[in-house]
Amino acid sequence: MSVSRALTFLWTPASLTASILAVLLAAGFCFAAARRNAFRPAFIALELFRFAIVCLAVLLFNQPEWIEEFRPEGKPSVAVLWDGSPSMETRDVVVPGRAGTAPVARHEAITALTTPSSWSDLQERMDVFIEPFASERPGRGTNLYDPLAQAPDKFRNLRAVVLASDGDWNIGKAPVQAADNLRQKGIPIFAVPVGSPTRLPDVEVLSVDAPTFGVVGKVLLGLGVVMLALVAFAGQLLDLSWRRLGLLEGLNLVVQKRRLARFI
Repeated sequence: MSVSRALTFLWTPASLTASILAVLLAAGFCFAAARRNAFRPAFIALELFRFAIVCLAVLLFNQPEWIEEFRPEGKPSVAVLWDGSPSMETRDVVVPGRAGTAPVARHEAITALTTPSSWSDLQERMDVFIEPFASERPGRGTNLYDPLAQAPDKFRNLRAVVLASDGDWNIGKAPVQAADNLRQKGIPIFAVPVGSPTRLPDVEVLSVDAPTFGVVGKVLLGLGVVMLALVAFAGQLLDLSWRRLGLLEGLNLVVQKRRLARFI
């Protein structure tokens, strides 16, 4: 890192003109006063002291500043972090202006951010690092805290972070803690959310129909076990309806789940 030091003045043409006139007038008055007193040493010292005070006032009037510049040897860097977790495979992104077309996957919607050519203009002034992040155990969850917390140490001269994610995190600390630490270091985060604003169901079992016949004297134990297994897998039973016609005509099980924390 190179360091440069310099003394500068924030002067204007008006302030510079006033300063020159003040110094010339002070010099003239001091010389006249010293000659009037026959250039005696005591009076010469007094006039020189007055002249020094005027010069100091003129110096301060032009706002002197001592500036030290610390320039890094390398270029500043920008980290582009994109979510590589399995949740980014969800197809729920509707491309604007293409009504009626099939939704695309979330990772396809951020292709422009993950392509190096998209950052060609910025790469002339900064180093752009494009990296994915995901859980150490694929399919187990998404950790948004660690990529943000490790970014200042991982990327040299980091100036900004671009985070592209669907925001579904269920592993690690809250990402807001890492974002607050970056804010205190003066590193902004530009979040790019991706995905549908309406959450899609992870599991949706519409119906389970039992046979329309039964065996005399045999209980429905096997069917009950299947029902409990489906309920345990889905995690939440919203509606359970039985329909009996005659002895036993049918069984309908409707299970709808809006969100799964994890699969069993």
